[in-house]
Amino acid sequence: MNTVLLNKLEIGIPLIKTGLVLPWETPFESLKSFGSPELIEHSEQRTDLVWKTEEVFENLELDLVIMRWSTGLNKRLTEAYSNISEDKFKLLKSQIIKELGRHGTLRKRSKLEYDIVWKLKNCTIKLSEKDRFGTYWQFSIHYNNSTGLKNFFKTIFNLN
Repeated sequence: MNTVLLNKLEIGIPLIKTGLVLPWETPFESLKSFGSPELIEHSEQRTDLVWKTEEVFENLELDLVIMRWSTGLNKRLTEAYSNISEDKFKLLKSQIIKELGRHGTLRKRSKLEYDIVWKLKNCTIKLSEKDRFGTYWQFSIHYNNSTGLKNFFKTIFNLN
């Protein structure tokens, strides 16, 4: 088990190549100053920050994407993902098991789709096989603390 990695995951998403950690709950606009992400504005509704060929786990490069919708629900870092090849899916699965010291939990989503999930203290790591106009594979990491979402609803509905 890689305790250094686990400690970093409690704080945020480690970017091994650049030696940075993207802290959980960082405002989307502030994330632009962490390394050199590519800013992609798809539309007025969606903007992505992409760290090209970055490593979250040793020696496994991926394009890490943090997406923001203009609706306001994800204006802070609470999740990131990368669409990956089937081969990289298999390599990541082995590397995550090695780094975390345990297998993930298999969750069937449908006949063609499933997730392998590792729940940690502050985050959940997920490898998914999905089907949408063909099979594709995805790595994702999610922040477990829902305080930000609770505060959002408190503000919207004037709750104390």
